Amino acid sequence: MGWIRVDENAPYHRKLLSAGPAAAWLWVCGLAYCQRMKSDGFIPVEALPQLGVGNYKKLVGFLVSARLWHKTDGGYTVHDYLDWNATKDEREDQARRKQERQDRWKAKRDASTDDDGDAAKTRLHSGDEDASLLRSGDGAISITESKDPPIAPHGGETPPSPSALDQRFEAWWLVYPKAGRVGKGSALKKWRKLKPSNELLDQMIAAVRAQERTRKWQEGFIPHATTWLNQGRWMDDVEESTGGAGPQYTRWDQCKTCGDAHPINQPCVPQEAR
Repeated sequence: MGWIRVDENAPYHRKLLSAGPAAAWLWVCGLAYCQRMKSDGFIPVEALPQLGVGNYKKLVGFLVSARLWHKTDGGYTVHDYLDWNATKDEREDQARRKQERQDRWKAKRDASTDDDGDAAKTRLHSGDEDASLLRSGDGAISITESKDPPIAPHGGETPPSPSALDQRFEAWWLVYPKAGRVGKGSALKKWRKLKPSNELLDQMIAAVRAQERTRKWQEGFIPHATTWLNQGRWMDDVEESTGGAGPQYTRWDQCKTCGDAHPINQPCVPQEAR
């Protein structure tokens, strides 16, 4: 998409003021025509009706009188057009050089992609898989690391490769209830900050499956995946309910019946019955 160059002080220039607002608009439309047609400032007579300005024959006279346009063979030229705009040859040369830069960048990108693909195939055939999902009979999910993992910084756990980390995320994402799978990009960003290990992944999946059986989740009150990660919800206390309603979160509150504080899902004993 092309554009035209108009000085911010143009509306106050004495020539445009003397030509009038209608003629000034014809002047602007003429600049757009020259830019689009790469005419180096020339506007043929045949093009004047196409500029979309009414009564253009009279307005052209105003522009010529103000020396904004000059009468020439077969049409008009815009005053000092090439002093402020590139010629047709210069614009075509700029476009050619831009295309060459894009072609070089694409070739470099494609070569880099091919090198990465060949390296991945080499690791795969050599048996050195960076990461793979394993599912055991009880449904637990784990990720196997490469044979020669990098040295862990600060004596901590060996940081997983990005591919292994992302595959752990996909494993957890598939387990998380569909109603809460919102904002996958944000959830993945948070996941990469947390860098969950295999053990933490198993803990997260077990927490999700336990929380799925709570009354809250079954009624549809499921937090978004990113919220669940931000709040560390895999560490929430969940206890089995004896009433058959499934696991419930342990929440304490002051009982209106006995006046004491105890878990809200635990029956109280009124003061008079004690």
